[in-house]
Amino acid sequence: MPVLLILIIVIVLFLFFKRSKNSKKPDVPPEQRQPAASEGIAVRGADGKEYIVPRSAQDAYSLYQAASMDSVYGFLCALHCVSRYYEVFQSVPNGFQASATEPRKDADRFFDACEFVALAYAGGIEGVCEQDDAKAVHYYEILLEVCMSVLNRKRFKSEDDHYIFLCWEKLADAYSTGRGCTPNHEKAKEYYKYAVASAMGEGSDDAENDVPKQTRIIGNLLAGYPRPTAIYAPLAMRFATEMVKRGNVEGAALVEDYLNGVKPIGEEKLGLDPKQDFALYYKAAKEDGSPYACYRLALCYLTGAGTVRNEAAGRQLMRAAAEAGELFAAEWLASEENEEQAKWQGAVRSIRDALRAHLAVMQGVTGVELPKPPRVTIDLPEEEEEEEAFKSRQSEEGPCDEYKKTRDLSRLPSIVFDDGNNRWQRVGIYGSQAVYHNDDGQEITIFHAEISRSSALTNVGTLHWY
Repeated sequence: MPVLLILIIVIVLFLFFKRSKNSKKPDVPPEQRQPAASEGIAVRGADGKEYIVPRSAQDAYSLYQAASMDSVYGFLCALHCVSRYYEVFQSVPNGFQASATEPRKDADRFFDACEFVALAYAGGIEGVCEQDDAKAVHYYEILLEVCMSVLNRKRFKSEDDHYIFLCWEKLADAYSTGRGCTPNHEKAKEYYKYAVASAMGEGSDDAENDVPKQTRIIGNLLAGYPRPTAIYAPLAMRFATEMVKRGNVEGAALVEDYLNGVKPIGEEKLGLDPKQDFALYYKAAKEDGSPYACYRLALCYLTGAGTVRNEAAGRQLMRAAAEAGELFAAEWLASEENEEQAKWQGAVRSIRDALRAHLAVMQGVTGVELPKPPRVTIDLPEEEEEEEAFKSRQSEEGPCDEYKKTRDLSRLPSIVFDDGNNRWQRVGIYGSQAVYHNDDGQEITIFHAEISRSSALTNVGTLHWY
C-alpha cells in the first residue's frame, strides 16, 4: 500500500513539473512559424515585406488567431483564409462545413476571419492595411452571402446572429450613403428593415429585443447628412412606431424628435449637405428654440460636421437640450465621468419617466395630446466670429488641439482591448458614438467625452489600444 501511494505521488509530481515547464515556454510568434516557400504562398504586406502564408485555409486561420490584431502577417493570413474558404463555398456551397453544435467548423472560421477583414478595411489599421470602403463593402457582402446560405440549411448557431446583423447594418449604411459603393436607397432600406427586425428579435425564438441597436439605426436615419432625410424619415418613423407599440421609451423619444424637430425644420432639406444641415439646425435652435435642433447643433460643433469645431458651444447646447427634455442629449452628458455625472443620470431617469407618460398617449391609452417641448433660450456663437476665433486658435496651438487629441472618435482603432486583454472589434461610428462588440456578440458604446489618449471609459470598464 505505501509503495502504491509513493508511486502515485511521484507520477503526480512528474506531471505537475512537466506542465509547469511547458507553461513557461514562450509562445512562438506566428511570423516565426511561416511555412517554407515551397509549402506556402508568397504575399507582400503593407510594410513592404514578403511573407509566406499557408496554402491551407485552416492553417492560415490558426496563424491569424495566434497573431496580435496589429500584426501584418496575421491580417494576411486572415485575408488568405477568407479567400480560400470562399473559393470552397463557391464551388460546393452545400459542402461548406457548418454545425450548430460543433465548434470551429469551416463556417465558423470563415465568419470570424471575414468579419475581421471587413472591419479592418472599414476603419483601417495603421501599418497593417489602409482604409478602403469598397473592399469593406465587398467582404461584408460575401460574409452575408455565406451566412445566409448556412442559415438556410438550418445549421446556423444562434450566438452568431451578430454576424448577419452586422452585415445588414453596415451594408445598409454603405448603400444609403454611397460610401464604398454606388448609392442604392431601395437596397439600403431593405437591409435596414432586416437589421431592425433582427434587433427586435423577430424570426428567432431566443433572440432578445435589442433596444440600443434599434435606437442607433433609427437615430442615424433621422440624423441628416450623409443620408437624404426625406428618403429615410418615413422608414425611421415606421420603426419608431413599432418601438412605441412595444412600450420602449426610446421609440417615444424618436417619434418626438421627428414631430418636434425634423418635421418643422423640413425633412426634404436635411441630409443633402453638411453645411446646409448645420445652417438649418442653427436657425431652428436660434429662432424656434428647438431642443432637438440644439442637440443636433451640439453634435455639429463637437464633431466639426458642417462647421468648425467648438467644444464649448457644443457642450453648452448639449446641456440646454438635456434640460429641455431631450433624452439623447441627457444620455450623452450622463456618459461622462465627472462631478456632474450623477446629476445627468438623474435627468435621464426623469426624462424617461416623462416619456412613459407620452408612450401612453401615443398608444391611445389616455386620449390626451402630447405636450409641446419647452422653448430653449440660448446665446449662440456668431458664425463669422467663431470661425475667425477657431483659425486664430489653430495658428497659436497648431492643428492638433486638445479636443482633437482626446475627443475625436476617428482616432479610435478598429480593435481595442478590455482589462482582461480580450479584443473588441469596432462595428461603426455613428455621430457622437462608436460601437464595439466582442467575440461573444456583446456590444458597448464609446462616446466622445469618454476618450483619453489611448484608452476609453465604458460600461464594461476601461478599453485600451496600442
